[in-house]
Amino acid sequence: MDGTSLDVEARCALMARAMETAREALAAASSTCAGPVLKVFMAPECFFYSPRQAYRTDDVQRTIARLQAIAAGGEWSDWIFSFG
Repeated sequence: MDGTSLDVEARCALMARAMETAREALAAASSTCAGPVLKVFMAPECFFYSPRQAYRTDDVQRTIARLQAIAAGGEWSDWIFSFG
């Protein structure tokens, strides 16, 4: 993997950990609700900026595909994500 690919993977892994942390914190702090509740997770706009330059189109597509795969799990069925 080149440096950009490693950067993309590291940022996606960090985002996945942030998502899990939010889900676990919400579950621990929430009282029981009647019915499902929509949850919104918003990442900072600059989170996926490359440290050196703009990401190439293939890097952007790989990032989007990776984030979609992370958010596709059933545990995220009542979540909306804005990844910056």
